[in-house]
Amino acid sequence: MGETLEVFIDFNSAQCFLCLPLLRTIVRDYDVKVKFLPHQSSEKSYANVSEYNKRMKEYRRFDNRRYAKLLGWELIENSYSIKTRLALCGLLWANQKGWTESFKYCEKAFKHAWMKEHGKVVPTFDAQTVEDLLLSCGLSIQGFDEFQRNVPDWRLLDGPYKSIVAVPCFRYNLDKILHNRYSIPFIRYYFHSKGMQRNSQVIPDITLAYRFPEPVISPNIFGMPGTGLNSKLKRYRERSHNQNYLRHNAKIIDVYIDIKSPHAYLAIEMSRALEEDFNVTVDFLPFDFNITGVFGESVKESVKNPGTMESANEHKIDENNQRNPDQLKIVKSLYADCRYLANFQKTKIMGSLKVFDSTLALIALLWAKKCGRKYLDLFLDAIYPLMWRREMDIEDYKELVMLMVSLGIPLKHDIYGSFSDFTSGRGRKELIDIQVRAEKRGVLGVPSYLMEGEVYFGKEHLSLIRLKLESEGLQIANPIVKNVVDVPYLWRPSFVEGSRL
Repeated sequence: MGETLEVFIDFNSAQCFLCLPLLRTIVRDYDVKVKFLPHQSSEKSYANVSEYNKRMKEYRRFDNRRYAKLLGWELIENSYSIKTRLALCGLLWANQKGWTESFKYCEKAFKHAWMKEHGKVVPTFDAQTVEDLLLSCGLSIQGFDEFQRNVPDWRLLDGPYKSIVAVPCFRYNLDKILHNRYSIPFIRYYFHSKGMQRNSQVIPDITLAYRFPEPVISPNIFGMPGTGLNSKLKRYRERSHNQNYLRHNAKIIDVYIDIKSPHAYLAIEMSRALEEDFNVTVDFLPFDFNITGVFGESVKESVKNPGTMESANEHKIDENNQRNPDQLKIVKSLYADCRYLANFQKTKIMGSLKVFDSTLALIALLWAKKCGRKYLDLFLDAIYPLMWRREMDIEDYKELVMLMVSLGIPLKHDIYGSFSDFTSGRGRKELIDIQVRAEKRGVLGVPSYLMEGEVYFGKEHLSLIRLKLESEGLQIANPIVKNVVDVPYLWRPSFVEGSRL
């Protein structure tokens, strides 16, 4: 086979379990083998926000069940931590036989840990259970007991890969590392761009769902050589806008964003694409994400002046950093994933020099929105690049005013008065009201999508959202859009057919 995809897993992770059918599609569609490696997971600490941590755990359980339902699975309500050391030793034992045996062992072990079976309350991985799993995969267990007793703890942790934050974690292309199951579309895109597909009918699903350019080597699905999706679809911001833009009978999708979030920045264009492809209206709403509370605080001396010595070492951590090692690891991983996606979008993301207070910028967002959708789009298209190229201080009122003047956004409104009064009075109160309502609705961070009372935290859920919109018959009748709708989303049941347990 052409290349190996290493997947770090732990059997007490439902995220890892949900990866299996999607990983099988990689083996099915590309000249790639999958090698599973053990990584005993542990709960990461969130700084002094136990309530947030509790809500996040509940959301993850709900999200896992939501995706499992698409695969026809019913997961155990797993609120406990399964001891998996012996099971991970079994994985190392299976790896000695070959990657196909290892894959089979993982499927059986995950099924034992997570699938509901009559009479099973709490699954365990004792010696007898692990040996039975190995035997069911056609593997000998002679010598396994001595083997597992001699496995050092470091082989079940990071090993040489200290940048692993959580499982599942994917390593490919020498040292490229991505986390969580939502990275699989990006991995498929990479293998596709390398020309490793097994047949010419394989379409790079992420090309369309995420508005990426088509890989050069991929078949051209629009019939025009040298042109990708972005050159064929009319951009939303090029449309004529009414001040109160709403389509007839359009479904409303609330999208919560924060100016200080690079993830929200990268989701803007992908969120607008929903309006291009479906009869929906995206309603951008401000959400002041408490980064410091969740990940700690890191402050550097220089906020602006990207050419100064202070900003030269943007990847280094300041001596006054208040984050613990786990938080530092998570933040670095999040920025790395951001830059990876930004490279595809040809977007520049520079590391933030401090945790900004985005209150004024979010109030300005509300003001632009009240002036009309056209002005909101202009504002978002301008402030995000300036913020993430370190060319603007979003805490500076004067800079915000200068930006709005340059964009032609009115500073006076017949109903809401002046922007100055709005920032100190009505706008600040409205921002607080939106924040409180969002938290009551279950919003935990940005970007978050709220559709029919259900929360989707993260841009990685866009494929599932698009799939749901298609199932409701909301796609727009347009031959180009039809191609967009017909892509093989990873969670479409027919796409993972043959990959079920």
